[in-house]
Amino acid sequence: MDEITCDIIRKIAVLNAYNDRTKECRLISWNKADPKFDIRDWGPDGRCGKGITLSIGEGYKLYNALDDFFKRRDIKEDVDKAKPVNLDIYPDEEEKEKTAEEEPSETSVSEDLDDLGDLPY
Repeated sequence: MDEITCDIIRKIAVLNAYNDRTKECRLISWNKADPKFDIRDWGPDGRCGKGITLSIGEGYKLYNALDDFFKRRDIKEDVDKAKPVNLDIYPDEEEKEKTAEEEPSETSVSEDLDDLGDLPY
């Protein structure tokens, strides 16, 4: 099996720190592929735990969804209720179905970044 390589393009944020580990959001190129947003635990020795990777486009969609969520919801009220939160990020069912039918794009990272404009990072 080939060795897995990890090139850290940018450390974006430390989301949590505990014991000797941190949960971080980074922009990483795995195995020399296009960079992706990466959220996972990291140890002081550089070893990583399980995590999630998101393409630039997926990261931007998550950014928009979270931005919308935090702008229009009383988060403390939702947490106090201890119920799952319904994001309802689609304005209507037709938009939800349209989005679900879209094929993943075959664009490069640079094309994705051009489409995004100026992002706060």
